[in-house]
Amino acid sequence: MTALADEAPTLLRAPLEASESGAKTRVELVDAARISLPTPRGLWQRLTRIGVTRAMSPADAKYIILVNTFVLINTVLTPCLVLLPQPLSGRLILLLVGALVLLVLALNHRRRHALAALLLNTVALVGVCAQTFVGSGVNLGSQFFALVIACAPFFTFPRERTGLALLIATLSAAAFVVAGFFYATFNQATSAGPLVFTSAVTGAALLAALIGYYTRRIAREAEGLTELKRSQTDLLLRTVLPSHVAARLKGSRAHEREPLAEQHDRVSVIVCDIAGFTALSETMAPEELVGLLDALFSEFDALCLGARVEKIRTIGDAYIAAAGLRGDAERSSSRALSCARAMIRVTEAFARRRGLALGVRVGVSTGAAVAGVLGKRRLSYDLWGPAVHRATALEAAAPVNGIALDDDTRVALPDPDAPAPLGELRALDGASFPAYALTGSASSG
Repeated sequence: MTALADEAPTLLRAPLEASESGAKTRVELVDAARISLPTPRGLWQRLTRIGVTRAMSPADAKYIILVNTFVLINTVLTPCLVLLPQPLSGRLILLLVGALVLLVLALNHRRRHALAALLLNTVALVGVCAQTFVGSGVNLGSQFFALVIACAPFFTFPRERTGLALLIATLSAAAFVVAGFFYATFNQATSAGPLVFTSAVTGAALLAALIGYYTRRIAREAEGLTELKRSQTDLLLRTVLPSHVAARLKGSRAHEREPLAEQHDRVSVIVCDIAGFTALSETMAPEELVGLLDALFSEFDALCLGARVEKIRTIGDAYIAAAGLRGDAERSSSRALSCARAMIRVTEAFARRRGLALGVRVGVSTGAAVAGVLGKRRLSYDLWGPAVHRATALEAAAPVNGIALDDDTRVALPDPDAPAPLGELRALDGASFPAYALTGSASSG
């Protein structure tokens, strides 16, 4: 059985390293988060995982593995117990129990996990009672196996079956008490002698020790699986939210989380919209349209990652991003302009490769904005404020494959007089501001 907890640190580092060095787009980051769990090696490991699927949570898998482990331990011990000196009826009971318990593996294989756990505990309890009161007798110490069975339900039934586990545990404890009463009252004679009695008690103790050992080992494996799942969740969270925001949200519960908002005095907002997309959407199948957007926006994702610009969200065929959200606002305008120019170059090359009449309009505005996380179940990172309002108006006024910008962004250009005046624009909040346009070689760098 693999000690997965020992392997977990290496597996956990792999996707994180991939996200920092190799992954460039959101798609690659998501692929990097798909950690492949180790494939069981060896017959024992494969048998203990009968009925376990990759989609199963570590907690659910733990109970199934424990049930299968108990079955295998019983299968190994049954021949040893049959060889002990005892009546024929005792041997027959052991063989019958061993055969019935093997059905548990078949039930787990058919995904009947609750029924498998119930069958295992019921057959074990009935078998011990039959062996104690009908087969070998109390003088052989069979009743001590009832103590082991009293503990087993809590390892083999999931939490929602606690009532059933308590019932079987109570019946097992009662069987042990009744067996003790029989031993004290009748003191049944047996030819087996104290050696066999001691062997039975020792066997029960060894079985309890084996169960404890495998329970601890499987629990460690479940913890390792949980860490892997948590790593997947953390990495996927960082593909949806900026890394510093994801770090603040990590570990907080949705219903306890305080509103997360950040005031930024200077950020540069990019709004990029595909020109001609509406006409194009009328001629393409939905699958083709979504595939086209996904391919182009994935390239934008890579540009933003390389330029240290945060992707905010997409709305239809509009792509919104911002520079300066990580506390590095001094060069936010120049980084935003570089990213905007790269978006135009990428779109032109994309359109040529696909033979499409496709272009983009880009608006870039620098100013104040508020960033925050909205929602409890499906989180959304958003940005709003004067810079967002102006960037939206600038995008609408920008020429195709050109950039429209405001005064605060224009001063970041090597030649602030290069852009052509667009006149006064009115932002969504009603404020008027002067706008400028970069076209041709000035817009694409």
